[in-house]
Amino acid sequence: MIHKNYFKLDESLIVSRLHQKELLDIQRSADVDAKFFPLVTKSHLTPFFSHLPKDFALELQFIGNKVLSARFDRGFFGFGLLELLQGLSAYEALPEVSRLHILSPIFYQMALLLAFERLTDTPTSEHQGLHRAIALEFSRIAHHITVVKNIVLCLELTSLVKMLDELQGLLKNPVATLSRIHQEEHLSAKPVTLVETHDAVFDGLMLVEEIAALSHDDKLVEALAKKCFINITTASSLGLTGPFLRAHHVPYDLRLNQPLRDMYGLPPAISLTDGGDAWARLALRLLEIGASLRWLKPALYRFEKQAVQIDPIVVGITCCQTAPKKRFAFGEVEGPEGDVKIGIFTGASTDSYVARVRSPAYFIGQAIPHLFSHITISEIPLLLYCLGITPPEIDQ
Repeated sequence: MIHKNYFKLDESLIVSRLHQKELLDIQRSADVDAKFFPLVTKSHLTPFFSHLPKDFALELQFIGNKVLSARFDRGFFGFGLLELLQGLSAYEALPEVSRLHILSPIFYQMALLLAFERLTDTPTSEHQGLHRAIALEFSRIAHHITVVKNIVLCLELTSLVKMLDELQGLLKNPVATLSRIHQEEHLSAKPVTLVETHDAVFDGLMLVEEIAALSHDDKLVEALAKKCFINITTASSLGLTGPFLRAHHVPYDLRLNQPLRDMYGLPPAISLTDGGDAWARLALRLLEIGASLRWLKPALYRFEKQAVQIDPIVVGITCCQTAPKKRFAFGEVEGPEGDVKIGIFTGASTDSYVARVRSPAYFIGQAIPHLFSHITISEIPLLLYCLGITPPEIDQ
């Protein structure tokens, strides 16, 4: 029999009572396996979260080759990022926020910029809003392509890998240009001409539809179906949003709310799919890519005729030195995995700011004990890829 001390719930994670009950039920069902694998072993997966040996990262307990429990050791959120942002202006804070997500920092930068604009009542022009929305969608597409590619690489599905490589190549220029917000003196990305961009979107849409048709490969479906499963109740109790909820036919999308609704005008169609397992979320990612590309086609045409190119988003130092008109403000952007929330609070003087950052990976991390129950050691890399979170997003 397994002694109850071997199965210790992570008290630092915010989990519902229902979630705790489900985890304890897993412990009792594991007693059968203990007759054949009486020893419980413990392991740490440090490379996933950090290359530093002092960070323990993901801690797993096994019975034989089956995961009994999972948790990650956590410290201060963002490895001291909040203290680093304190006292900085929005202009100074933008490059610091970008290190939360190395591949697509624009979601975090945009949330900070929206919060600062609310704080100072700075209006955003229609052209600026459309430009930002286009940048967010290209970054969203790039993120989902990377996640899907990691999954099929793990399963050695070479035909799908080649097609995803081709899709990345088609969208390389606009993604590189619009993947982050630039400060004036650090501007290095070159504009992308509208004609080339629109052709890339059209070709990419045709290719992603072909990839979606081929993604029903038996090996892919068998490897992902009923793995990393999470139901609506548990997802809601953990604060999960984005693909985690939309995979259950929940039409939640922050882009439908203000002020993002003004930024988008008409947001992309909400993509939904059945189920809550790894396969459902992979199918949803492909639907999300297609929906974003379909939205980009008419959105690119809304540029005036003389605006023949898409420029990187540039933030000038003068626009970020406006005195605050409120005590606090929040900026929210829906990233590929859920909500990115940044709050800015002003101090006694107008030069004093305190920023609070909340990453979608924080909530995905809370779900890890649930998602990794009953999987085997060989499935861990595949399911980590399915979560789509990057190391800097996780509490260090």
